[in-house]
Amino acid sequence: MSFGILTAIALAVIAVVTLVIIGAPHVSRRLIFKPEPGEHDFVAPSFPSDVALEELFIKTPDGERLHGWLASREGAEGLILLCHGNRGSIAGREDTVMFYLELGMAVCLFDYRGYGRSTGTPSEQGTYNDVDAVWQYLTADRGYDAGSIVLLGRSLGAAIAAHLATHAKPRAVILESTFSTLHDLATELYPLLKSLFNVHVKYNTLEKLSRITSPLLLVHSSNDELIGLHHGKALLAAAPPNTRLIEITGRHRDGFVTSKDIYMPAIREFIESHPPR
Repeated sequence: MSFGILTAIALAVIAVVTLVIIGAPHVSRRLIFKPEPGEHDFVAPSFPSDVALEELFIKTPDGERLHGWLASREGAEGLILLCHGNRGSIAGREDTVMFYLELGMAVCLFDYRGYGRSTGTPSEQGTYNDVDAVWQYLTADRGYDAGSIVLLGRSLGAAIAAHLATHAKPRAVILESTFSTLHDLATELYPLLKSLFNVHVKYNTLEKLSRITSPLLLVHSSNDELIGLHHGKALLAAAPPNTRLIEITGRHRDGFVTSKDIYMPAIREFIESHPPR
């Protein structure tokens, strides 16, 4: 083989390696974070007249501004801090909020950096910084007692809520339809790219569970087409004693809606069995 051919092969290898090193973080972020921006991000939610709605803008320590909403009814006791999944913004989630207002609690939902009207670019550490900033805002600036706040995370949002629960002391924690680790999920969904999700983005929910001291409830659909039930069972095995796994049915995105007759009584019972501290 001629020197020229060897040189060309070497340069090609260097180019591929360089592309992987430089492009890998971008590729992994694009596969994980799907803000799906649109005009609906700038439309105020529509609720019944008895629901008080307050728009929130929350600064993070690293200079981003997060957008959110705080919804409540008269007489609400305690608050649910809702961490949504990786796709879309808080826009259009009125039905989800109404679910939890039925429990007699206020609901706070917010967009991670790069989502909706929040500034910045999403990243794993960025989402952790965001939920920490919202927690600090609610407890320090708005006067909510930590022992009155229930953390509820769905899908990717559950991994973010789990991070907060390792050092905050909320009233209770509910993790729904989430993965054991992002690497485990990527191995199933993107086997050729799985290494990107161990180096650049981890979201290791499994590792965090043993450090959560608040009461914990897991919820997972038995026929979730995106994140299989085996992830929920793996989390249950790693969770503290007395953790329960509620099995619902339905698709990943709306199983909690189609299984409302199972889901809502379970959520109500769990929350009521752990009153504010």
